[in-house]
Amino acid sequence: MCSTIHENELNKIKEELLFPLGIPQRLDKQFSELRREFAYRERNGHETDQVFVKLRKLGNTRENIAKEHDRVLVRQLLDYISELSKK
Repeated sequence: MCSTIHENELNKIKEELLFPLGIPQRLDKQFSELRREFAYRERNGHETDQVFVKLRKLGNTRENIAKEHDRVLVRQLLDYISELSKK
């Protein structure tokens, strides 16, 4: 019973930290749209350079946001574990 409560609290923390403001979802949508545009241009013989640059930049942005979310999550989890160990 006690471990279930802790798991529920951890899941709540994860949900709050992983997707604030829907930023990752918006970036994923933009990334998917650019990938479709890139594939379309490539199939039809159109230039893909500008789309490729946008894809690379957006991919880097997604990676940076994911790393920051991981840092925040680890910090929150360590604080939570520290709080539990004090009890």
